[in-house]
Amino acid sequence: KEKSVLFVNRRGSGAFVLCRSCGTVPRCPRCTVSLASHGGEGLLRCHYCDYQTIVPQICAECGSSEIHEYGVGTERVVEEVRAIIPQAHVVRMDSDTTTRVGDHARVLTEFEEAGDVLVGTQMVAKGLDFPTVTLAAVVAADIGLNAPDFRASERAFSVISQLCGRSGRAGPGEAIVQTFSPQHPAIVAAAAHDYERFAKGELDQRAATGFPPARRLVYLGVISRNSELALSTARRYGELLSGIAGTDVLGPAPYPIARLNREWRYRLAIATLKPALVRAAIRERVLPHARSDAHTRVAINVDP
Repeated sequence: KEKSVLFVNRRGSGAFVLCRSCGTVPRCPRCTVSLASHGGEGLLRCHYCDYQTIVPQICAECGSSEIHEYGVGTERVVEEVRAIIPQAHVVRMDSDTTTRVGDHARVLTEFEEAGDVLVGTQMVAKGLDFPTVTLAAVVAADIGLNAPDFRASERAFSVISQLCGRSGRAGPGEAIVQTFSPQHPAIVAAAAHDYERFAKGELDQRAATGFPPARRLVYLGVISRNSELALSTARRYGELLSGIAGTDVLGPAPYPIARLNREWRYRLAIATLKPALVRAAIRERVLPHARSDAHTRVAINVDP
């Protein structure tokens, strides 16, 4: 007569490679984010600076050959729960099951009245208050921890902390985090509800790598139906923006989703201590070219 909430973090758009023996994930040596797996190319790529390397066959840390591409979604988790506990009433809550007005309320009502297990994405991590929920669990936390994003640890810490609060709101409860990296700073700090410890370590790393809040960040994207044109145009804009004081221009690299709606997308990551200079350079050097180019368009995202 008790309920469970299972959370699956699907923020990462691309799969990554993980050693199942020691939990090591290949990371970019320049950006300290995980490398995204591009299976069709047989490559691992950084979505910030476009560092590339072949998919390893042996783990560089422990020598194991248990190297696998990693990724899982809510549908797979629902299937597994139903296979393990056939009598359980499993309710799924994600962007596919809540597309219409009123779907959120319908799903939550079904879970409250008849559900045993609620499986969902970020929307199940906060704001839910069911007295009979006595177990909250993060399924495959490595998906969130190793998303190809410099904020991956911050988001993982936040969502794990929030999810733990869903369990035991009216009595004793339990929270479980499933991971190959139990000593990861985000997991250790979230389990201890130690925000100060996590924030200090994360801020130190951001300062060392030059990511926000240590520096401002601008994404300058180039989008086109022609892949080579999008890439060459992004490279040209990168050259136009080079040499700005206190600024690094990284890439171009593919977006986490490189092709969307039949358009190819590449972006520059511009990390700077001089945002006014970058803003002026984009306005004066890049936008005149962009306005006259009928075959590409630009997308500018400041402090994404």
